[in-house]
Amino acid sequence: MSEATPQPPRQLGDWVESLLVQVETRLEERNKQVEVRMNDMADRIDALESSIQELVHGAEMGMPANPMPEK
Repeated sequence: MSEATPQPPRQLGDWVESLLVQVETRLEERNKQVEVRMNDMADRIDALESSIQELVHGAEMGMPANPMPEK
């Protein structure tokens, strides 16, 4: 394993700055992905709650609930 040659402080500072920008960009991308997935999950939960409410309401009225369409 060879030893790294010492870098001037300015060059090292630029490298660290570049690395931090890359990390920040990746974190922002991940944050957006998580937000999209959470919104999708919230929509699915809302749809599930609505379906359950329809089933409960149908049972209370003594009527059969509409079956879910098959995919």
